[in-house]
Amino acid sequence: MRIRVKGGGHTAQIYAIRQSIAKALVAFYQKYVDEQSKKEIKDILVRYDRTLLVADPRRCEPKKFGGRGARARRRFNGHAVQSPDNGGGDWGGVQIGRSRADRMGVQLAVCSTVGLGLAGCCH
Repeated sequence: MRIRVKGGGHTAQIYAIRQSIAKALVAFYQKYVDEQSKKEIKDILVRYDRTLLVADPRRCEPKKFGGRGARARRRFNGHAVQSPDNGGGDWGGVQIGRSRADRMGVQLAVCSTVGLGLAGCCH
């Protein structure tokens, strides 16, 4: 038996060879032997390994822009800080993208002026 395979790596070529032999065996039984024997050998092959008759459709996903891989993105390093001074409206002491110490300082300032009674602050 002589088999030629192109493309892929060594393991992928081996899987392609065993799949083609299994499919050829099932096709031979369908064409030259009865349908019952074909069904039996097909069931035996599927029970042994499903990839012998059904190819694995998973492929490598292509890389997209904005990251170093197909799904990985760049880390987002914070939002623009909104405050009542620069048109952010009434934000109630919550600022996004600030460090924990800065947020606690803001909460302490709001708590001392408004008197909200936040945990771990001046009340």
